[in-house]
Amino acid sequence: MDAVTQDAAFMAAIGAVLQHEGGYTANPADRGNWASGMIGVGDLRGTNFGISAMSYPTLDIINLTREQAIGIYYSDWWIGRGIGTLPSPFGPKVLDIAVNTGTKPAEACLQQALAQCGRPVAVDGVIGTNSLAAIAAVDPAVLMTAFRLQLEQHYRQIVIAHPEDARFLKGWLARADA
Repeated sequence: MDAVTQDAAFMAAIGAVLQHEGGYTANPADRGNWASGMIGVGDLRGTNFGISAMSYPTLDIINLTREQAIGIYYSDWWIGRGIGTLPSPFGPKVLDIAVNTGTKPAEACLQQALAQCGRPVAVDGVIGTNSLAAIAAVDPAVLMTAFRLQLEQHYRQIVIAHPEDARFLKGWLARADA
């Protein structure tokens, strides 16, 4: 884990993720806890440190250590999904939200926020060179405010589409605004 612990930006970002995610849970009403990704279908394996059975169906979730989770976030998310290429404060925020929503929705919300700030880019949920250039051209504080508003709207849309998820909204909104 030396490369991981030497990446100061990642280590700062992972703290927020672990604070929001906590330890092991196996809520049967959360599709992420099911290896199939569908409530009531297959094995209820849970989520640990935000690492879900839906995303990692063959992983021993219940025995996952904090250090293993950090390693997964670093290799699969920060490096593998390119979140670490985002400038601060957006890399840490996208990582935290992506753990909850998935990478594409988190990055699409950031792209929608760019449009609100007068820097429209394709909203495809993939931060590429055009999105990075637009991010660099916007005041970070203004963009972060717009990003948080987009995240709130995204979470509210989830509840409209899936009213059974309303019980999660308060926590989701707090995470968006953190």
